[in-house]
Amino acid sequence: THSHTLHHMHMLTHSHCNVHTLSNPLSHAHAHTHSHNPSHAHAHTLSLVTCEGSTAVLTCSLYTSIFTMFHYGANYGRTDSTTCSAGRPTSQITKTDCYATNTLTLVKSKCDGKITCSVPASNSVFSDPCVNTYKYLSMRYTCTTGR
Repeated sequence: THSHTLHHMHMLTHSHCNVHTLSNPLSHAHAHTHSHNPSHAHAHTLSLVTCEGSTAVLTCSLYTSIFTMFHYGANYGRTDSTTCSAGRPTSQITKTDCYATNTLTLVKSKCDGKITCSVPASNSVFSDPCVNTYKYLSMRYTCTTGR
């Protein structure tokens, strides 16, 4: 019954975090084998990819707050040629070493400690780390009931 925790790589709904949470707060812990601290039994790690021009909405529903921890990371740019590539000319998706170095700082300032927050995937927010490349905002963040 835990497959629902694994198929949300590119999509967030407002309800998937709360399945089984109240009756069994540990139900998600074993589904994620990432290197988070086992003492954070109530932490739930999510991945979110948002194509340039759209807005990322980070949501933790029943959890109390969002923490974007450093080792999970965030990047506005392009690190592969397949993500957010549909309908794009080859010239816009070939540069795969594109990083906005301020991504994590900006996301943390907008989102840390909140239940939900919105981050536009746009040059107006992050500046433009690679002109003429179609970018995307890629994030891993943690919902936690910690203090």
